[in-house]
Amino acid sequence: MLQTPSRSLASRKKTCVVCATAQTLTSPKLHPTTPFASARTVDMRSIPLLQLLTDAIKKALPPLYRTEDIPLEHKEIIVRFFNPMGSQSWEIFEGDETEDGDWRLFGNCDLGFGMPELGYVMLSELEELSVGLGLGIERDICVGDISLHPEWANM
Repeated sequence: MLQTPSRSLASRKKTCVVCATAQTLTSPKLHPTTPFASARTVDMRSIPLLQLLTDAIKKALPPLYRTEDIPLEHKEIIVRFFNPMGSQSWEIFEGDETEDGDWRLFGNCDLGFGMPELGYVMLSELEELSVGLGLGIERDICVGDISLHPEWANM
């Protein structure tokens, strides 16, 4: 005869990913503020899940042209952005804030054609890009110094 674990579902606490509060899981119901709790369609880009360029990353980015004398294979990737629905990626080495508050970033840009190139990209262009299913470009939290990614503190 199979025995079930003595711990009941009601005794387990889990942190809600929407409101960051500890909640007891008593049923498989969704949190009332999740976009899936109602029948209407929600644009997932309207929910701030991941900031592409944090203050820590902005401070860590060398100014443009600061590392131009360093060979490509020795340049440090400060931050990497990627398309979660495709093969595009941007490995950023340097960046400067422009007069209008946007950021001009320089790095290895792979647009998914199999031929990555060194080039520039504006942060606003990455933020506005829609890649399907309501998703946008994301920041790779597994690349670069862990202290630049506050998401690691929540894991």
